[in-house]
Amino acid sequence: MPMKNTNKQKQFLYKPPVVGIMGHVDHGKTTLLDAIRKSNIVDKEYGGITQHINAYQVVYKDKKITFIDTPGHEAFTEMRRRGADSTDIIVLVVAADEGVRPQTKEVIDLWKNSNDKLIVAINKIDKEDAKPDRIKQELVENGVPLEGFGGDVPYVEVSALKNRNIDLLLDTILLVAELNEIDKAPTLENAEYIGEGIVLESYLDHSLGFVSLVIVRVGEFRRGLYVSGGKICSKIRALLNEGRKTVDIADISTPIYIIGMPQALPLGEIVRCYIDEKIAKNQVEESINIQKEKSVEVLKEDILTRLASYVEGEKSRSFNVVLKADTAGTLEAIRRALLKIKVEGVRLAIVRDSTGNIVEDDIEFAKTVNGIVLGFNVKLDPAAEKLSREMGVVTRIYKVIYELIEEVKGAMEGIVEIEEEEKILGEAEIKKVYELSDKTKVAGCLVLSGVISRNGNVYIERNGQRVHQAQITTLKHFKEDIKEAHKGMECGVKISPQFDIKEGDKIVLFKIVKGE
Repeated sequence: MPMKNTNKQKQFLYKPPVVGIMGHVDHGKTTLLDAIRKSNIVDKEYGGITQHINAYQVVYKDKKITFIDTPGHEAFTEMRRRGADSTDIIVLVVAADEGVRPQTKEVIDLWKNSNDKLIVAINKIDKEDAKPDRIKQELVENGVPLEGFGGDVPYVEVSALKNRNIDLLLDTILLVAELNEIDKAPTLENAEYIGEGIVLESYLDHSLGFVSLVIVRVGEFRRGLYVSGGKICSKIRALLNEGRKTVDIADISTPIYIIGMPQALPLGEIVRCYIDEKIAKNQVEESINIQKEKSVEVLKEDILTRLASYVEGEKSRSFNVVLKADTAGTLEAIRRALLKIKVEGVRLAIVRDSTGNIVEDDIEFAKTVNGIVLGFNVKLDPAAEKLSREMGVVTRIYKVIYELIEEVKGAMEGIVEIEEEEKILGEAEIKKVYELSDKTKVAGCLVLSGVISRNGNVYIERNGQRVHQAQITTLKHFKEDIKEAHKGMECGVKISPQFDIKEGDKIVLFKIVKGE
């Protein structure tokens, strides 16, 4: 008898909270999880440092809790971001003998940009040089509103090594989940699929084939049904639990390994479980088409924000491209194809082209010319990827030439269809100019109106005239990095490309919007 989807009526009474264990390298995250699980997992990674995302479930007071262990080293930033995207609660582990470190700050930023609840675990309180009170003050100074310091973020002083206050931490997790209704399972209203999850990790196993670690976020996954995500649809050949044992069903919040995919599922991808193979395949096709449309739209917006002023003597505006390809032959072919694109009102300028992977120098150059980076059949170096996020430089990589050409052409054609206008979001007056040791300049400003935002597009106005266009790369209030500064606030502003700013200049934040 065929299975029927009964999820519309099915109500999960309890949803195990999904908890991310995060923090700086060697602050004791895995040792803490080891104490929680009462197992010995700390020595299973090379050098004792977690290098992959791992997920586990424990039972405490008859209730399940799912834990995700993420690497703390700076090289694993994307893994931590993926972990934060799939959690309900973040446990920030801070060593009582070290305090707030670079990856601690990164986790704080991840939390601020998520809907997760935060719990702080001040670890290693058994050490002689532990100073938990100093750690609390550092956390408050870095934007964590702790309980007892005017905020509502709970903290627990623990010793993972000595197994001290572990029960108190687990009690706090369950309490936060209950108070915020995290432990109430959502209903699945879409009758087309019976489960939904997020991909934490994917890899090729020599005996099992492609394996994907998925956290079930809604509903359930069943062996023998169909899973789709990104451009992939396949039958679930097997489901393995954290102990690598075969199971038939994976319920909500369960970490599960999916076996049987023809290729690795994209990391961070939302995947769904279907009873009907035809519906699953249709959803994949629809997803591919939507992604193509989004890709063109995003590229259009990226180009739009980087359009230079009208070129003197011409009726078009130009945008700059840094082009990278795997070979000289493909580089020349793509260059010619791009320069053949003719769209009235928009001109594409290839300001640099070369073979090889996209590296930091490409990002820095694109930033100086306010351009974008297009790559064909190349990789984005990890250091360059990090720099592109920090500088706000758009990078796009393609595997098929016609897709690159079609997206760029579609984006350019979309731009000229828009009657665009500038919308002023905020203004700030430069009160003082400071020169740093590297000769870059920082503007000490007072916000006159609206808001000034980090990574926002701005122009410098001097005596009523525009003299420079740039992007805000750093925004501080005293020593604290901030996202926005509002009317009446003092702030420190650093822009790129740099310019000979002067006291009395105005920094005007704007965005391009569609006209009415």
